[in-house]
Amino acid sequence: MCSKKKEAQEILTYAGLKMQRIPGDAVSCFESHNGFEFILLLVLDFADDLTVSNEMEIYFKANRLLFFCKLTEKDSKRLEEIEEEISDLENDIAQNMQMDIELNKTMKLFTVITAIFYHLR
Repeated sequence: MCSKKKEAQEILTYAGLKMQRIPGDAVSCFESHNGFEFILLLVLDFADDLTVSNEMEIYFKANRLLFFCKLTEKDSKRLEEIEEEISDLENDIAQNMQMDIELNKTMKLFTVITAIFYHLR
């Protein structure tokens, strides 16, 4: 197995084990391992008396930074909304770029026509 696949498998195995820890074990933590660091962050819901609403796991080493988290239905819907917003922005940018290209062509044509009329006077 190539080293990148092996590393990915080790990361996912470790992260999977951490995600399946004992329910109610609500403690953020930092762990330093040989070759990588691991952080478990508990995301608090300030609207619901500071209860834990989600967890985020961060795995990092010199050349990798990975985030793992459990998505709720609400999170999934919000991610879909964000993806749609990004898609809309990308479309707007593409349209604006096309409009800029067309405007640039029009301005060049106007400049040429103006120069021709100027020289014909």
